[in-house]
Amino acid sequence: MREINGMSVLITGGGSAIGAGAAKHFVHQGARVAISGRREESLQAVASRLGDNCHVVVGEVASAADRERMVDGAVDHGSKLDALISNAGNMHRNDVVDFDEQQLLEVFNTNVVAGMMLCKQAHDHLVDTHGCIVFVGSVHTQRAFPNVSPYAATKGALEALTGALEALTGVLAAELGKDNIRVSCVRPGAVLTEINVRAG
Repeated sequence: MREINGMSVLITGGGSAIGAGAAKHFVHQGARVAISGRREESLQAVASRLGDNCHVVVGEVASAADRERMVDGAVDHGSKLDALISNAGNMHRNDVVDFDEQQLLEVFNTNVVAGMMLCKQAHDHLVDTHGCIVFVGSVHTQRAFPNVSPYAATKGALEALTGALEALTGVLAAELGKDNIRVSCVRPGAVLTEINVRAG
């Protein structure tokens, strides 16, 4: 197992809950961490608690230009990139009869497409460090909670990418293994996060 001390880590959705907790853990272990998200005030609050080893990059993970700034900011802050933690997410609570196509596309773009594109953006840096990608899945793929099927579907897609957990993760792990990049997915249990509060 590699030492965390000295690593450079990018955490999307780093302004609260799981992302902020991950940032705290890595900084306390000696990593240089870049956190990203849409809400500058939340990000700055986390960074002010964690000190100079935590760098803020404000941006929308669904924006290609912002994703580029996130990766560049992490590399500038840490002089390299060892780990990408794809944690940013979005959720809408709807009954099936209330599905809105634009909302569905937004959730899939934020929760799946943006994470995949970040992998592409970070790829060459992670090759250089034999780094890793960690997707944050959800218990929603294992338990049937009403009115969150779009969110559960996006997290299920991520789990497919990783294989044993989320779909996307397994496929990416197989593809990126040749580049010495490890890909995994963690599936948290029930956590009271801002995304749940916002979704209602």
